[in-house]
Amino acid sequence: MTWTLFDERYRELIPDYDNFLLCLKKDLPVGLRVNKLKAADDSFLEKICQRDGLPHNKVFPEFSFYEVAGPKKHWGGKLEHHLGLYYIQALSSLLP
Repeated sequence: MTWTLFDERYRELIPDYDNFLLCLKKDLPVGLRVNKLKAADDSFLEKICQRDGLPHNKVFPEFSFYEVAGPKKHWGGKLEHHLGLYYIQALSSLLP
């Protein structure tokens, strides 16, 4: 799908415009924040990632925030999520 008006306005403003359009089509990473009121530490989340063979990155240790692989459905269906031990949260909503 081509957005003619968008394309006309932004092609000259955005460096590497074609790569920019490709990035818009990519899925955002899944973010998880450990609920420190219910979980003493966040080692359980690292164990889940290792058990499921999914890469993870502790982006902000002070907030117990992780970027993880896999679809949101995978993480939303876990028992730990239903128990409130972690929340699915976008990085953009954590920063404010």
